[in-house]
Amino acid sequence: VQQPACVIAGGETTVSLCANPGLGGRNQALALAAGIEISGMSGVAVLAAGTDGGDGPANDAAGAVVTGQDVLRGARFGLDAVQSLMSCDSYQYFHALEQNQYEGRSNV
Repeated sequence: VQQPACVIAGGETTVSLCANPGLGGRNQALALAAGIEISGMSGVAVLAAGTDGGDGPANDAAGAVVTGQDVLRGARFGLDAVQSLMSCDSYQYFHALEQNQYEGRSNV
């Protein structure tokens, strides 16, 4: 992809839950996994959000936004992105960074 660019994709991801999952839905998990992959890159951001305003039944966020700097920023706050992803607790990770996206439920 030549820069500058904006890539838009649609669909629904599948997440395998761990034995004792924390909070976070598939969009937050996608954003955190993407954040790990783009860590250290400049000029790159990923928004993963549900069009219905919700991302899983146990939280109030629609998803999350992450840049290439956020995993490094999280580490400075004592957050471990890989551990959060492996423990299915992406909501708490993004909540600590104030990067969950709250759109309100449309139930569409």
